[in-house]
Amino acid sequence: MLRGGGRVVTGTDSPIANTAVSTHMNLRAMVSYGLTPHEALLTATRVPGEFLAEPVGQIQPGRYADLAILGGDPLADIRAAADVQQVMVNGTLHTADTLLAPFQRQPTLAAATPNPVLPPVPDHPANRKYWWHDPHYVQESRHACCTEA
Repeated sequence: MLRGGGRVVTGTDSPIANTAVSTHMNLRAMVSYGLTPHEALLTATRVPGEFLAEPVGQIQPGRYADLAILGGDPLADIRAAADVQQVMVNGTLHTADTLLAPFQRQPTLAAATPNPVLPPVPDHPANRKYWWHDPHYVQESRHACCTEA
């Protein structure tokens, strides 16, 4: 489809699945089924910005972009796209550890639990402008994939 002129945009099963994991599994699957790593990465960067007509996904003046500094070359091995070492956000460099620190206090699910009960979605003012962040929507979505009893 891509080589025939169609556009492919990376998607996720969010909020049902973990967004980052889902994104990287999608990228890996695209490469496994014939896209080059470059083509797969474009589906998660430039193409969504073009499709949405928003100034995102490219490093150019006047565009919005966070930069992920990786521990490897995703053009040689798409798995390296998940090896985020640092992220530049609004001109501030963050390590992966500092970005993940607020989430380290969150309860984790026991791997042996057959039907784990997921913690409630935290309420945050920034969530209110996105309907898909609404805690009710997220909780109901989680029921759709049988992760709760």
